Amino acid sequence: MILFAGVSFAQGENHKWKILKASESQKLWYDSGQLEQVTSSVFDVWVLELHQPMLEVNGVKGKIMRTKTLYQINSEIARYNLKTVVYYNASSDELATFNYNLENLEDDIKYYFPIYPDSFILKLIRELKDIQATKAKIQK
Repeated sequence: MILFAGVSFAQGENHKWKILKASESQKLWYDSGQLEQVTSSVFDVWVLELHQPMLEVNGVKGKIMRTKTLYQINSEIARYNLKTVVYYNASSDELATFNYNLENLEDDIKYYFPIYPDSFILKLIRELKDIQATKAKIQK
């Protein structure tokens, strides 16, 4: 966990990574600080994924150890899309960044991917609801 926090600080960003999923096949963290600021059914959240074994992707030079992805999620219609994807090698050097302009798209295209019952995106929405419920209890 400290390794990933160090990676984000080195890149000039201030993420508050929290584990989302840890299994042999997939390790994911999300920016909990970002979720704590959400006030609507449409929100953005960064997710960091560790790839073991490392990935090779067309258009990216080098092997990818980590991917940091900014998702835009619409929990009301249960769909999402990618806003930004950043690939890193084993030395935490940025290999490539891809930005997707979603602002001028219609909702049926803007939120292209459905949220499935067993997906990590649904788990993110549940985390958000837990955060919002905790905030509501504190405010009472």
